[in-house]
Amino acid sequence: MLGPVSPARLRIPFFGGLALFFLMVGTRGSGAELDLLSQAEAKAGESDPIVLKREVASAAWSISVMGNSKGTPGVGLTPTTGEFWDLSAFSRVEAMVTNSGEVPIPVSLRVDNPGHWKDEPWNTESIRLDPGERRKLVVFFDHSYGFQPGYDLDPAKVRQLLFFTEGAERARGFTIESVRAAGTAGETPADWQRNRLVVPENGRLLGESAAAGQVSTASGAAAEMTATGLRIRFDGSGQEARFQPAEGAWDLSGFFQVAVILRNVGAAAVQPALRLTSASGSTAIAFPAEPVAPGARSRVVIPFAAATPWLAGISDKDAPFVSREVEAVVFLSGEVSGTSEFEVTEIVAEAPPLPVADSRATGPPVPGEWELTLEEEFD
Repeated sequence: MLGPVSPARLRIPFFGGLALFFLMVGTRGSGAELDLLSQAEAKAGESDPIVLKREVASAAWSISVMGNSKGTPGVGLTPTTGEFWDLSAFSRVEAMVTNSGEVPIPVSLRVDNPGHWKDEPWNTESIRLDPGERRKLVVFFDHSYGFQPGYDLDPAKVRQLLFFTEGAERARGFTIESVRAAGTAGETPADWQRNRLVVPENGRLLGESAAAGQVSTASGAAAEMTATGLRIRFDGSGQEARFQPAEGAWDLSGFFQVAVILRNVGAAAVQPALRLTSASGSTAIAFPAEPVAPGARSRVVIPFAAATPWLAGISDKDAPFVSREVEAVVFLSGEVSGTSEFEVTEIVAEAPPLPVADSRATGPPVPGEWELTLEEEFD
């Protein structure tokens, strides 16, 4: 393990990258981003049962953790040149991470300063990912574990970015797709959350102004914006397409669900899986009620409520979905044999009226001989 990690602190924050290219975008310190992934070296702890693989085409790092592992196996990224990264012009580090295994896992990112490990000279955040789930992991300088005040980090001397998970009996894995420094020096988590929220007009997430930059794919999926909607093509299992806000996140706190209208434009029936992701967790997966025949349409509703409401956010695999910070509508291929192609023509957040049962008693609950035992009268 590259530096000690307290297992007791491996907890999931209420809120939920460094892509290593060393490419500056925009003007430094004024909303710029600094990609780091292609200019970083990756190394696992000597005692950690980890297999590292570099994806040549994307520069992503694939981490496989063997079964029967203990502790907090992890991988450290360090600069290829110099001893430190100088991130003093930025407010945070962001990483895009995917669970490439078959079991839910926590993934943590720790931003390290030099210093004695007993002083814990770092800031850390964690997220929990379902199999195949892809989400952004964000660490703000001077904050840890749910954006709470933490160690007073010196962003001019970031010596390591440590990604780690929990040891377990079953093998697990995750992919670091990108890592970057972002934001402006002095920006706080509250500033970031407030400025990034967008309330869609009339609840419409997919509209005429949707742009190609709002679409991303993973694992071989294809997706593009057309004149009539969002066209998605899957030709294998485990593929994913995402539709996200042009900037920030959607504030859907005034709604209860999202409805998606899709049309099969391919030659075979389709039944994709859909879910919403937020800064801290995802909704349950929703499907069309039945396979959608070629040329047919289907309306899929994604409710915000957890399948078991009183357990939402309590179990390890059921992190709370937060409708105030919705980051993407996700389309998953599932187990696909052959090619499936469909077009999404409408994505709308809705607030349908909730059914309310009439609780007024008009008589005995069931027929029979009943004796009056209590009568309340109020003047």
